Amino acid sequence: MAEHPQTERWVAGGLALATFLLAWLTLPAGVTDADNGEFLLVAQAGGIPHPPGYPLYAFFLQLWERFAFFGQGFVPHHALLSAGFGAATTVCLFRFCRIMGATLWASAGAVLGAMSTVPVWRMNTLVEPFALHHFLLGLILVAVSKCARAPKNSSGPILLGFLWGLCFCNHHAAVFLIPFVLVALGPRLTAYHELKTITVRFGFGFLIGLLPLLYFLGNFSGDSWIWGDWSTLERLPAHLFRSEYGTFQWSAGSFDEAGTGSGLLGFARSLTVGGAPVLLILGVAGVARLRSNAVGAIERRLGLGLLASFLIYVFLFLGLGVTGCSDPWSSVLQRFLGFPYLVATGLVAVGLDHLRDRLNMKPVPFLGVVLAGASLQTVWNLPLSSRRDETFVQTHLNNILNLVEPGDVLVAQSDVEVFGLLFMQTQEKKPYDVVSLYLYSRPWYRERLAGDLGLKAHQLPDSPWELLRAVNGERRIVLLDPRKLGTRPEFASSAYPLGPVLVVPKGQGALPSPDTLFAMNQEAFEKRFRLPASGTSSLKRKIERNLFGDYAFPWEVLCDVKGPLAPSQREMACTLARKMNPRSQAKIGAEERP
Repeated sequence: MAEHPQTERWVAGGLALATFLLAWLTLPAGVTDADNGEFLLVAQAGGIPHPPGYPLYAFFLQLWERFAFFGQGFVPHHALLSAGFGAATTVCLFRFCRIMGATLWASAGAVLGAMSTVPVWRMNTLVEPFALHHFLLGLILVAVSKCARAPKNSSGPILLGFLWGLCFCNHHAAVFLIPFVLVALGPRLTAYHELKTITVRFGFGFLIGLLPLLYFLGNFSGDSWIWGDWSTLERLPAHLFRSEYGTFQWSAGSFDEAGTGSGLLGFARSLTVGGAPVLLILGVAGVARLRSNAVGAIERRLGLGLLASFLIYVFLFLGLGVTGCSDPWSSVLQRFLGFPYLVATGLVAVGLDHLRDRLNMKPVPFLGVVLAGASLQTVWNLPLSSRRDETFVQTHLNNILNLVEPGDVLVAQSDVEVFGLLFMQTQEKKPYDVVSLYLYSRPWYRERLAGDLGLKAHQLPDSPWELLRAVNGERRIVLLDPRKLGTRPEFASSAYPLGPVLVVPKGQGALPSPDTLFAMNQEAFEKRFRLPASGTSSLKRKIERNLFGDYAFPWEVLCDVKGPLAPSQREMACTLARKMNPRSQAKIGAEERP
C-alpha cells in the first residue's frame, strides 16, 4: 500500500496545492448568498451565529481575522480560510483511499474528481462552516480506517471521540457517518469488555472535543451580532440542538410541508453536472469490486460502511430533512450535497482500480486516463463553480445603500439582504437600521431591535408593521422585495418605487408625481446603480435573477401610468421593465397601447 512513501507524500501535497489554487482563483469578491452575510458579520466584529452556533468555525473566523494575506479584501480573505480547509480535506481523502487499498493514481484521480465537483468546490470558496465540516469528515474517515487496521491501538477511540466532539461543535450532519463507523469497526464492537473500554476512551476524547463550546461563554457585550438570549444557560442546549428549527431539519418547517424530497431531487440533478455521471459509474464499479476476492475483509467493511452512510444520508437526510429547495446551483442546497460526494470517494477509487483490472491497463496509460479525466472535469466545472463572477448580490446591496438616507429604517424578509446590509453597516458605518420580518417574532430579536431604534423592548408591538407605522412619523421606511411587501395595507397607498425598493416618506407624506418619479428612477438608473449590461443572461443563479427582477418594478409601475408621462417616457419605462424582467406584464400592456 505504501511502496513509494516519498511519491505518496508528493502526490498528496500536489493534490492539496491544486485544490487550494482552484479555490483561490475562484474566490468571491464580495457578499454572496445563503448565510454568508451572517458569518461575515461575526468575522468582522464577533458574536454568535444562528443555531447550532458553529463555535469551532466562529473561533477560526476570529483567529483568521488577525491575519491578512496577499492584500485581499475582507470577503476573499475569509473565503481563503475555507480554501485552506478544502486543501486539508484533499490530503485526508487521499490517505483514506490508500488505506482502503486503492492504488496511488486511482486514489489521486478519485480525490481530484471529488474535490472538483461543483458542490464541494463551491464550499471551498464560501464563508460558511462547510469546508471545515468536510475536513472533519475526512479526518474521521482516516481515523476509523486506521482503527480498523490496528485494533490494538488504544489511542484510536480517544482520537475518534475528539473528532466527533469537534464535529458536534461545528455541524451535526457528521452523525450520518455513524453507519460507516459501525460497519467498519463491527468486529471490535461485538466483544462486551472491549466495547466498554472503547466507550470510556471515546467518551473521554469526546469531552475534550467539546472544548470549543467555551466560545459561547465569552464576553459578547460589544459584538456585532448575537443570535438568541444568552442571559441564562438554558440558551445553550436550545442553540446546540436547533430546537427553533426542528433538530433534524435544515430550516424551520414541518416534515409535511410542500417540498419534502426536494433535497433528493436537487442531488439527482447535481449528478448531471460536469463529470458527476462518470463518478457515479465508477462508484457503482467500486461496489461491484467489494464482492470480489481482490478486496480484503477490512477494505470490504470500509467500503460497505461508506455505502451505508451514503444511502442513509441521501435518502433520509436529503430526501426527508431538506425541504423547499431543489436547485443544485443554490448555495443553500449545495452545502448539503458535498457529503455524499466525499463519502463516495473511496468507492470511486476502488472502482477505478476495478476498471483498470478489467481493461488490463498498464500503469502509464492508466495514469494518463486518470489525469485526463480529472483535468477535463476540472476545466468543465470551472465556470460553474467559480464565484468570481457572482457579484450581483454585493452590487445589489451597494445599490440599496446608494438610496439610503441617514436614519432610514430598512425592512427585509430575506436573510441575504438582512445580514448583508448589517455586514455592510459594520464596513461603512452608515446610520440606518435593519428590520428582519422573519426574526421579529423572537423576543430576543425584538429586544435587540428596540435598542437599535432607541426604544424599550416592552414598547414594541407584536406586529412589525405596527412598529414601522409608529416610527414612520420621524423616519423614512425603505421596503425591500417591493412585489411582496408592497401589497401590505399599512403602506400600500403611501409608498413609491425607487429602484429595487419602496420608499415610505416620513409621516407618510406626499408622494412624487409620475413625471417626478420617472426622473428620480432615471437618475438612479443612470448614475447610482451598477447593473449587468446584458441583463439576466449574465446572471447564472436564481437568487441573482430574482434580485435583478426587483429593478424592473418601478418601470412596470410607470409603464402602466396613463396621461402624465410623455410617450417617450412611457416607452422607455416599458422597455426597461421588459429588459430587467422578461416575464414582466409590461410587455402585454405595451403591446395593447396604440
